[in-house]
Amino acid sequence: MAQVHSRAARAAGATTAVLASSSRERALTAAQDLGIERAADDLAELLTQDVDVVHVCTPNATHAAFALAVIEAGVHVICEKPLATHVDDARDGAQAVLRALETAPLGFDHFLIAAADTVMTRPNAELVAEVFPDVEVRGELGVNDSLFSTAKAERLLGYAPQHSWRDHV
Repeated sequence: MAQVHSRAARAAGATTAVLASSSRERALTAAQDLGIERAADDLAELLTQDVDVVHVCTPNATHAAFALAVIEAGVHVICEKPLATHVDDARDGAQAVLRALETAPLGFDHFLIAAADTVMTRPNAELVAEVFPDVEVRGELGVNDSLFSTAKAERLLGYAPQHSWRDHV
């Protein structure tokens, strides 16, 4: 998948600057094969580099954890599918799709579907202050409430997140 993502990023005008893999040797080989300038020992080292976006192209079971680490580092992430590897993780997304099909609005529309709470361990106010110091916060930030608004999906589809990962840990 790294080949596909690398090719797509370059086609869009991006520079692929650093690559990490399951071992230093694999990272060096893949970086050389793909024409990427640097190889990192692991994700932690990669996140110390000056990067704008990290593409997660790892085994499925690592997608969520790696994507979370990238987000917590304040870096944009593109994650290979699937993000959810268990049915419990995907129930709210499935509910949103079902509601969209049942509602059958005319024309095309898009919706942001998100959990009601984040997977972050730090409070939202602390994260927002660190990652977006110059952004004005309008309204109350719940300690771990989602920072994504699903209001449009709630209004037009009747969607509301019903499940939380916190109920399973």
